[in-house]
Amino acid sequence: MWTQYLVIEEPNLMAIIDDSQHSEGNIDIQGLAQALQEVGAESFKVDDEAVKSFIGLVHSGDKLQSQKVVIAERVDTLVEIELQNNDLLAVLHVTGAYGGKSLSPVMIMDALSKAHVTKGINKRALKKALNDAKELKPGERHSQPIAKGEYAVAGKDTRFVSMTKDFRTRVLSPQVESQSKTGKVDLKDFGEQITVAPGDVLMKRIAATPGTPGYTVTGAVLAPKPGKDIPYGEFAGSRLSKKDPAYMIAARNGLPKVRDNGVDVDDALLLSSVSVATGHIGFKGDVVVEGNIEPGMVVKATGDVKVTGFIESATVQAHGTVTAAKGIIGQVSGDESNCQVTAKQGVIAGYALNAQIKSGKDIELGLHCINSLLTAKGDITVLNQSRNRGLLSGGVVNVGGKLLCSQLGSEGDAATEVNMFGAFKQHLVDLAEAKKVYTLAQEKTMDVVRKEIELKKKPKTERTEEEVQALDEYREQSQRNLEVAKKRKDTLEETLNDHLENCTVEVLKKVYTHVSIHYGEEVVTTRSEHDYSLFSFDKYHIDRQSIKPE
Repeated sequence: MWTQYLVIEEPNLMAIIDDSQHSEGNIDIQGLAQALQEVGAESFKVDDEAVKSFIGLVHSGDKLQSQKVVIAERVDTLVEIELQNNDLLAVLHVTGAYGGKSLSPVMIMDALSKAHVTKGINKRALKKALNDAKELKPGERHSQPIAKGEYAVAGKDTRFVSMTKDFRTRVLSPQVESQSKTGKVDLKDFGEQITVAPGDVLMKRIAATPGTPGYTVTGAVLAPKPGKDIPYGEFAGSRLSKKDPAYMIAARNGLPKVRDNGVDVDDALLLSSVSVATGHIGFKGDVVVEGNIEPGMVVKATGDVKVTGFIESATVQAHGTVTAAKGIIGQVSGDESNCQVTAKQGVIAGYALNAQIKSGKDIELGLHCINSLLTAKGDITVLNQSRNRGLLSGGVVNVGGKLLCSQLGSEGDAATEVNMFGAFKQHLVDLAEAKKVYTLAQEKTMDVVRKEIELKKKPKTERTEEEVQALDEYREQSQRNLEVAKKRKDTLEETLNDHLENCTVEVLKKVYTHVSIHYGEEVVTTRSEHDYSLFSFDKYHIDRQSIKPE
């Protein structure tokens, strides 16, 4: 029945009705698909609402003049370009044709032109889109990325490459036995003493780079962030090379001390050993001992103390770092060790045995720490450079930062006490006080509001200049106090959270039994052995993770 009404008038399919057809019409939606095939319009896009309207006309009892209704149309492939990711990606959206033109290269080029896409066009992706479009059914949508921009690549900051080793590197890197077929490490051999002479190259400066510009698919240039340009610092005993100022060279004989952006060459006090023959040592500067500091001796320096041998049952104090290549050894009587080492800037040693070590920053031990008292405001590390050895067993360890070792405790069940984040209690006290001050400051601001309301109740003629000025000053002072109190509270909260996040105990291989880890009043004591472990504290509970972070 439908076919008598249908006529193709390109690009539309018309449904036409007149009086004669109206009188004999009896159609419904079910027969439309068959009729479309019969008239060659099966792929046209049908307007469902128009079809319903036409069926209503046919079924109507009203006498109508001849009418034409567009119920379907031939529609070409729809091509759209969508820009995504701040114009760094162009995606081609293709909707299958309803009997119209199939996707062609011209259509794609026109769409790219309208979207102003000119850069990063992928020809393979265009070809794929053309091929995939052939399989699209009418109205089916297919998406294909066809152009991609490039992010700008930020420049690299200035880098400083050390061309010499310093004493710290030497301590943590014992020499491999040259004659040994097994490649064992000789813990007694630390190589030649690291010294430099005038003209020796100390460091190379690699200049910052400007970065690489990027671009969007529309051709806009993305400017890169240039690397930070960092100049050499000024350091004693070194200077820039006249031939090439990218290099820093030694200006005198001495010991190199590698810094972030330069190298010091220290004119130090050199001693073969410290013993009864030399007496106690007190020196304004660095002290370098090319042997041992023997029992009962005292060494004090305003700079660093560097020892190629042992510190044995001696007292050593330094404003800089203390470095003992072979180790720090003492004997314990009661709770005290007769070997006490104190340094403001850090302590580095091959190992520690029955010693008492205190550092204003970090403590680094290469092989082991046995039955010693360690106290550091920073991190404590007991680990060699290969990260396969490093035993911390017995004694007491007080850590301000992170504790890292390979093994913690011992097979012999020696009690090992670890005190983490020693300032935790004080942080809580300070934070509680800061919150109290902040609350009082807030109350003051409310008092300002009340006083303003009271003053406004007064007629303007009765308000004195002194009252208004006093209120203004009171308001400003209250606001300043509030800002100061809030800043202190926020800073303490942030500092506390940072410490909690960073004050962890990480054991790479094994935790033995009878190890107690303290965070303030909270404590856990191991009752069984564990492999890799990471202990942390969230203000309330101590947690142990057994999965090593990536």
